[in-house]
Amino acid sequence: MRVLQLLVLVGLLALPTAASWAQDENPVILAMTNGAGLPGEIVEVELLVHRAEEIKGDATRLSGLDLLLSWDPAIAALVSLSTTEVTAGWQLAQRAEAGSVEVSMASLDPVSATPVGLRVLAFRFELQPTQGESPLDLSETRAFDLDQVPIVHVVEPGTLTSSAVPVETMGMGRWKAGH
Repeated sequence: MRVLQLLVLVGLLALPTAASWAQDENPVILAMTNGAGLPGEIVEVELLVHRAEEIKGDATRLSGLDLLLSWDPAIAALVSLSTTEVTAGWQLAQRAEAGSVEVSMASLDPVSATPVGLRVLAFRFELQPTQGESPLDLSETRAFDLDQVPIVHVVEPGTLTSSAVPVETMGMGRWKAGH
């Protein structure tokens, strides 16, 4: 009987937790929206955090992000970046250069990644005279919970478009005016 109890206990310890099932089968998605407009205009794009569908078990508690966002500096120049209503109390550090910005943000008051995209950062760009399109590439990304445990995630890049013709762009399943 004791051997059976020990085997059951060992078997239960070997099972993944609900949180690890949720992270492995349904990662958090870090997605940039798209922005477009006329040269000289200011456009805003956002970093959204969401899940593709409902998760199993407890929701992952996002309490920090590190990322590098890069783009073609001939297309756009970063004017500013800021937290949003969701991340208003978070600490934010940034280091920008032409064509890239490193961002670190964290809070002791975590948020839950939900199927609906949470706006966590807003980036404002001035479109340059050069017309064209630039990817908004996310790299060196790290998402973590309150205990500094990494959160499994994937990234979806966005685009910036500078055009002589007004453009409408699609970002994360919703139409968003680019100017």
